[in-house]
Amino acid sequence: MLRVLGVAMILHGLYDALLTKDQVALALLVALCSFAWLGWQIETYREHEDKTPDIPAPPPPVRFADMQVLFHSADHNTLTN
Repeated sequence: MLRVLGVAMILHGLYDALLTKDQVALALLVALCSFAWLGWQIETYREHEDKTPDIPAPPPPVRFADMQVLFHSADHNTLTN
């Protein structure tokens, strides 16, 4: 994670410094490198994602209407008395 952010931060800083010094052509080159870095990171993530095993989906949530009653009416009478 630090490598991904570190490279992006360095490229951004270089881009800003070059624009400050009116080096537009070099700044454009750095911007293209930054864009290529982003694309490479996305493709690497996709390849890694394809190699990971599928995790089974969790069971669907239970609706309140489908839940069973936890106590009978006789239990309810003893609780209220």
